[in-house]
Amino acid sequence: MLDPKPEGKAPLVGCRFEDPKHPGSGFEVVGLSVTIGTDTSDAKFAFDTGKRNSGGAPAVSGLGDDAYWADALSTLEVLKGKYDISIAVAPDIKDAQSVAKGLAAKVVSRLP
Repeated sequence: MLDPKPEGKAPLVGCRFEDPKHPGSGFEVVGLSVTIGTDTSDAKFAFDTGKRNSGGAPAVSGLGDDAYWADALSTLEVLKGKYDISIAVAPDIKDAQSVAKGLAAKVVSRLP
């Protein structure tokens, strides 16, 4: 992967990683965003709204306070305190959910 490209500013920050085989193409291999709530209820609202809209996505254990995998979007959503973390992995990446879970564990471990 190429170096991340930071985007946005609080309350929504993130970065994306482009395909190293096609630098400058804009083809995203991984997109990561973090919504920072003013408190836990803000983040939970954002998380719950996404979960409702995902059509019954299965829960993922062991990450944050709550997490789910939206297979149709190839996206992992994680709730941790006042943070709603979204990690989208290109669907053609082998074992996209495991890739997202590994990245989520790193993100959660680095939250204040």
